[in-house]
Amino acid sequence: MERVKTRFISFEGSEGCGKTTQIRLLKKRLENRGEKVVVVREPGTTKLGERLRKILKHPSFSLSPLAELFLFEASRVELIKQVIEPGMAENSWILADRFTDSTLVYQGIVRGIPLKIIEQLNALASSGIKPSLTILLDIPYQCSQLRIKKRDGSKTTTDRLQDEFENSLKQIRQAYLDLAKREPQRFYLIEGTSSPQTISARIWEKVKNVFEL
Repeated sequence: MERVKTRFISFEGSEGCGKTTQIRLLKKRLENRGEKVVVVREPGTTKLGERLRKILKHPSFSLSPLAELFLFEASRVELIKQVIEPGMAENSWILADRFTDSTLVYQGIVRGIPLKIIEQLNALASSGIKPSLTILLDIPYQCSQLRIKKRDGSKTTTDRLQDEFENSLKQIRQAYLDLAKREPQRFYLIEGTSSPQTISARIWEKVKNVFEL
C-alpha cells in the first residue's frame, strides 16, 4: 500500500451517529502515542466559522439553499487557511467533524443544488485538499431520530438546520452510502449502533492500517 502523506481524517454521518464521541476517542489514542492532534468542525473552529455557525443554525434566519451553501464554503476557506494547512505543515493529525462530503449530502442531495456546482465550490474553498480517510458512521434513520430527541431533551436553543433536515434523515443516510460506494478507497463504513468502545477499536485498526502505524 502506498503511504498516505496527509494525516487528515474526516468523520461523517447523520445527526446522532456518534461522530463527536469517536473523534474524542481517536484523539486520545493518538495523543497517547505522543502525536499532535488538531480537531476541527464544520462549520466552525475559526472566529468567522463560529460566527457563521450561529447564523446557519439560528431559527430567525431563513436562508435560501444557495446562500446557505456560500456560508458553508466561506467557513471552509478560513478553516483551510487558518487551521488545516498550518496543521498539515507541522505534520499534525487533523480530525474533522464533517467536511466537503456533508455539503454534497445536505446542500446537494437534500437541498437540490447541482452536485457539479458543489464539487467545484468545494474544491475551490478547500484548495483541493481532501481527507486521506473518511470514517462514515452509519445508523438507521429511526435510530438517528431517537438519538436526536434524547440529546435535545436538555437543550434550550433551537437548531434551524437540524429542524429543517429532520424529515430527510432517510434520504441523508442513503446519500452518504452512495458517496461511500463512489469512493471506496477513501471511505470506511462502520455500523454505528455498536458500543462506542467497539466502534473505536475498529476505527483504530483502520487508522493503523491506512497510515502504517
